[in-house]
Amino acid sequence: MKKNRKVKNKFFKGFFLILFIIFIVLYFSEASGYYEFQNRRTKELTDKQIEKFEADVAAGKNVKIEDYVVTKNNNYNNNLSSAGLKLSNGISRLIEKGLNNTFSVIVKLIEE
Repeated sequence: MKKNRKVKNKFFKGFFLILFIIFIVLYFSEASGYYEFQNRRTKELTDKQIEKFEADVAAGKNVKIEDYVVTKNNNYNNNLSSAGLKLSNGISRLIEKGLNNTFSVIVKLIEE
């Protein structure tokens, strides 16, 4: 019986460790602005569009920025990524509440 319990404990510890690592990776990728950076990068002018723009300006043509911006919108939203984001946001709120409560108790102890 004790071996079975130890195996279950190791399994759950490993499972929650993997979940925690996934949470940390998702949290920092969102917090660092990685996804916004990738979206912004896809809309930047490429060298080819810059050369075309400069040639059109030199020729005196009427230029619109929409003619030179490359927009490539890939939608990678799926159920797994949505669930991961919801899990990440939920854990983040729980950690924030826990830290706020912990520090409020510490402040009360210090003030007394």
